Amino acid sequence: MSIMLLVVDENFLRNFQFSAGTLQVPFVTKFKISTGELISSRALSCRIDSILVAHFIADGSRPRVARNAAAISEKRVPGKRLKPQFRRRIRLWDTDEHPISSTYYLSLNPAGTRLAFTDHMTFHVYVFDLFTGKLLRALYPDSSEEALFIRLPAELVLKLKAMNIINSMYFSHRFLDDSLLIITASLPSIRMRNEDENVQIDYFNAPVMVTKSINSNQMLRCVEFQSWPDTIPGVFEHPDASLVPETGIVFLPYCRGWPAQGSEIPDENLPADWNPFREEFYLKNIHQLAVYDTGGRFIRFIGKLDSRFEELRLGYLVNNEAFVRRQNNRYYAADRYSGKILISNQEFELEDSIVIWENATPVTPAIDHSSEPLRYMLETFRLNFPWRIVDFLDAGTSIYALVTSNTQTLVYKLNLQKGKTERFLLHQQLERETATYHLLQPAESGVVAIGLATSSDDVTHYFELQLP
Repeated sequence: MSIMLLVVDENFLRNFQFSAGTLQVPFVTKFKISTGELISSRALSCRIDSILVAHFIADGSRPRVARNAAAISEKRVPGKRLKPQFRRRIRLWDTDEHPISSTYYLSLNPAGTRLAFTDHMTFHVYVFDLFTGKLLRALYPDSSEEALFIRLPAELVLKLKAMNIINSMYFSHRFLDDSLLIITASLPSIRMRNEDENVQIDYFNAPVMVTKSINSNQMLRCVEFQSWPDTIPGVFEHPDASLVPETGIVFLPYCRGWPAQGSEIPDENLPADWNPFREEFYLKNIHQLAVYDTGGRFIRFIGKLDSRFEELRLGYLVNNEAFVRRQNNRYYAADRYSGKILISNQEFELEDSIVIWENATPVTPAIDHSSEPLRYMLETFRLNFPWRIVDFLDAGTSIYALVTSNTQTLVYKLNLQKGKTERFLLHQQLERETATYHLLQPAESGVVAIGLATSSDDVTHYFELQLP
């Protein structure tokens, strides 16, 4: 016997937590009444389809039993344990209206007096004073930004907002100067069209760059990223943009094929340039980054997918994290996981490369990718890429790389003149706080690692850790 309960208020949703505040689409769940076990759930993609719901109710299947991952003991890298020596440590005072959850995309203004980061729960950019630790401003898309790409009657816009369907988000950012931020964002792009005497609403996300002053939430400029020529497949990942305002250049990770694009499981019918398990996938258009200017105009592609991802048939699984730093009038690019940094000149011509660590012989799990492609990819990635480059810095005679794994955080120091590499282990626990490290920065005292330390009672400190 099946019992269907239709919940018309929001009491049931209090059992869940969503970054957007509430569910954005019709959503059905199936529970076992005797035990309260959640058997399955499904989103209905903005519509209530009676046939789909009937099938969902009648379907007696259950999710597959979770498999134990292949046993692997992470190899710990030896290094000198650094005793924490703080150049600066400041408590960040968030507010009840704007509490800190988890953070990413940290940036500092040139004077080192302001800290900005994106809050993961709200997708707002919080700006803090690094003298007092006080929250100066929460930057978020206001109503004027939200309306830029919406072509709907006002009453329909209000209805969609009430349903929490219209959402805007801020992502990566950089300071243009001590008071201006340039921020990548997704703004709603919604239009109506007539199809077979029915009105259809098309919803997209407009990828843009927004310029704002930290002294107000007023938008000063908004630029939309242009598409590259239709003859070139693939997409860019603007949330993880590397912004270089001093040269007016923006680098966007390039992605192509499954699973980066689309949800169709790869089989023999999937085109070769979408199927990372086919050799033809890697014959052309294996770019690493798309180069744009700060006016949103496409310039060119640079770099290429590391051969290790081709050898293991992982395609563009994680290339959305590729990033660039500009230092000493050159561009330094990395995919974060291969251990390599590629160095180009101002014309984007490859000049040199640096290997932070040597990779072990590739390992493939005993999983048939033709029947379980995603499980194969995730397990293969886990087995072969335990380390991730968080940041790096060319300090002249040495290259510093901030690297992390599930169990360790360390700094590689490569002395380019002596050909010597040192490794320094950083504390992931600072007394009763959990530390996360985000940036490497030059300082009067040398090089510092910048991070945030959070206690069990949700108190957050900004810190600068002195490096040798």
